[in-house]
Amino acid sequence: MNKQELSNALHVGGSLENALTGNYKLSASSVVQEAMKLTQKNFWPFLPATLILTGANLAIFLVVLTVLQGHPDVLFDAVVGREEMTPDILASAESLSFYLLCSAHRFMLGRA
Repeated sequence: MNKQELSNALHVGGSLENALTGNYKLSASSVVQEAMKLTQKNFWPFLPATLILTGANLAIFLVVLTVLQGHPDVLFDAVVGREEMTPDILASAESLSFYLLCSAHRFMLGRA
């Protein structure tokens, strides 16, 4: 990274030079305070994107569950205990949980 990229980057918790030289103190309370400050600052602009992504993931989850099982209630009934958990339902649940895990990971990395 050159100096221009470093000056444009978001630095949380102090300077990069101090961290690289080992000149820092790590305090749990200061980390939590800084996290709360950043959360309060970015909460409302970030909330609509989070809700839209959650809704899109839920819609995709239900569509894929419908394709795999014929009806979304099959998995929900098996989880609640009203229906037997068959290997086919379990495989569908594993596939869907893998999808949700991957989409959450992409979202955390900012590639959603």
